[in-house]
Amino acid sequence: QVVKSLKADKYTRLIDAAQYEAISKYDILGIGLILQPGDDGICRITSPPLPGSSAAKAGLSVDDTIISIDGVDVKGLSSFDYLDIVSKVGGNSINLKLGSGRELTLAR
Repeated sequence: QVVKSLKADKYTRLIDAAQYEAISKYDILGIGLILQPGDDGICRITSPPLPGSSAAKAGLSVDDTIISIDGVDVKGLSSFDYLDIVSKVGGNSINLKLGSGRELTLAR
């Protein structure tokens, strides 16, 4: 009953073991970034890229904005939605389009 009642709660989401593992590592995308939507719905890098990660090597930094992940517009989406996008695409790389207009392909 409790689980059924959570479906209408926009702040709660049930996740599987693989999603939990990715989130608990704080590297949802597998490229060394922590992304979070702001109150304005814009996706931002909220922590310095992990040292040695493909994001760090690409020079990404805190407060850079992300427009799309693998061609999917991320404005207004949640962190869980970002994970869903990446999970569906799979593969060894992720394509990001930044608010600056820069487009990157980063190794996972």
